[in-house]
Amino acid sequence: MNNLLIAAALLLVGAGCTASTDITASGAPGSKRAPATRTEDAIFIVDGEPVTLNGGVAEVRMSADAAVTTTTRIFGEPVAADLDADGDMDAVVWLTRDSGGSGTFFYVAASIKEDWGYRGTEAYPIGDRIAPQTLEIRDAVIIANYADRKPGEPMTADPSVGVSKYFRVESGELQEVAKP
Repeated sequence: MNNLLIAAALLLVGAGCTASTDITASGAPGSKRAPATRTEDAIFIVDGEPVTLNGGVAEVRMSADAAVTTTTRIFGEPVAADLDADGDMDAVVWLTRDSGGSGTFFYVAASIKEDWGYRGTEAYPIGDRIAPQTLEIRDAVIIANYADRKPGEPMTADPSVGVSKYFRVESGELQEVAKP
């Protein structure tokens, strides 16, 4: 009888370990997460991992007892525009990521309005401890303006050099492009 109970318990544990959570990086139908109804709740891909924002913020602990969390958040306000020429308003955002070290890493990402809700793109890394200025959109080209340090300057130096990077949404993903 004990062997039968042990076998049944192992079977249930094994089934639970192999069950799919069916969570996608999109929040699209088929996932167990409700679709994002706004950019601040979209799922973005940051450093290759899905990050689910809730009200513009996501906090993730490396383990249940870890004291350090990785915090990803929208910096500033989303900038709305039709980035994929489908007639609905998408958005572009600055994202910050703080993993508890000395730096704050900045990214640019887009939030694409789909029929079912908002889908975050992969976030493009901009830099550590930069000074974001503006996000602009001109003719579907996203312009990320920020200040960075001069080449060779230490990370402790204040960013003082103006930089612009250019992006487009192509095939539903954010792509860096040459200055138009």
